[in-house]
Amino acid sequence: METVDQTISLNASKQEAWVLLADFGNAHKYFNGITDSHLVGDIQTGVGTVRHCDLPSMMGMKQYIDEEITEWKEGEEFTYIVTKTAAPIKNGIAVWKVSGNEKTSKIKVVITYQPKGIMGFLMQAMLRKEFNRQIAEGLEDIRKMFEAKKASA
Repeated sequence: METVDQTISLNASKQEAWVLLADFGNAHKYFNGITDSHLVGDIQTGVGTVRHCDLPSMMGMKQYIDEEITEWKEGEEFTYIVTKTAAPIKNGIAVWKVSGNEKTSKIKVVITYQPKGIMGFLMQAMLRKEFNRQIAEGLEDIRKMFEAKKASA
């Protein structure tokens, strides 16, 4: 299993950070590495919520990921599994946790996955580097968004 484990500190309350992440179907609004996202099905929040994310094309191939929430602790954390993806991975699990207080917060992301097939094996180092880069950039997108909100307030 491969692991991505990253944390970012924010000048935003724990509640503000949670509200952003809990808007599961709109990840493209706060995570620039996602070109579009939307919920699939009738469940809007919590366990059973499914989203589809379109990602930038890679080497001319359309990239996407479908994810389903399997655990939900309101205001604290959620876990989702990858149900379908164009990437050569399997058994993808992501845990997003929010901690903090009324003034500052932290978001911690832990993603585990296995490379799939010969392509996944051959691309293992590149996948590790790319996933770490994408999560770091996404967390930085979130930090910048909160900074911009505070500056305009």
